[in-house]
Amino acid sequence: MISARSFLLTGLALLAPALAGAQAFAPPPPPPGPYAPPQAPAQPPPMAPVTSPPTRPVRLAGTMGIDVGFTNLIEARMSDGSKQTLAANQGFFVSVGAAFLPLLDGRLETQATIGIKGWSIDASNGSASIVTFPLEVLEVVHVDPLRFAAGLVYLHRPSLSGKGVLDAVDTNFDSSLGVVLEADWTWRARPGAPLLGFGPRLILQKFQVRGGGPVFDANALGFVMSFTGG
Repeated sequence: MISARSFLLTGLALLAPALAGAQAFAPPPPPPGPYAPPQAPAQPPPMAPVTSPPTRPVRLAGTMGIDVGFTNLIEARMSDGSKQTLAANQGFFVSVGAAFLPLLDGRLETQATIGIKGWSIDASNGSASIVTFPLEVLEVVHVDPLRFAAGLVYLHRPSLSGKGVLDAVDTNFDSSLGVVLEADWTWRARPGAPLLGFGPRLILQKFQVRGGGPVFDANALGFVMSFTGG
C-alpha cells in the first residue's frame, strides 16, 4: 500500500520540470501619459536697484569760517613797531540753522543759518573789537562733488568798541544787507551720511554809521567749512 508521503514526493517529482520552465508573472506596463515638454531651469529673482536714501525735508546745517575785510577801520601801531588792523566785516564766524525745501532729488535746496561773528586786536595799552550777528539765506546747488551757493546776508547792528587808548573808536553801524557767494568742495562718507564742505566765499556789503553817518565798503573774502545733516 502506497503511503501518503510517497504519493506526495512522487507528485512533486513529476511537477518539478514544469515549475522550473515557468516564468514569473509580470503585469503589463502602464500606457504612456501625455507629452510634457522639458521645463527651463528656474531663474533667480531680479535684484532690486540700489538707490540713495531719500532726502529729508529739513536737515541740520552749520557753518564756521573766517572773513577778511578790504576796508580798514582801525590801524594800531604796537610798541615794537608792528601794526594791527581791524577791517569792516572781518571776523571769525560760527552759525547754525537748517537746510530745507529740497528739489530735484536734493540737488537744489534752501539753507538758512544764524550765528555770531567777531574779531579783535589787542595791545598792552588798549584793544578794539568788532561784533555782529549774521543771518544768511542761501540757495544751494549740488553738482557732486561741488556745491555752489548764492544768497543774502543780513548783519544785525555791527558794533565797533575800544578800550584803553582805543576807547574813542566806539562806533555803532546800521544793520546791513549784502550778497554772499560760495563755492565748496564736498565729501560724504556714505549715502545718507552728513555732507561736509569747504571752500572760498565772497561778500559784497556796505556799513553805514548809525544815524546817517559815513558809509564804508564792507566787502570781504573768506573761507567757510559747512556741515549738512544726511
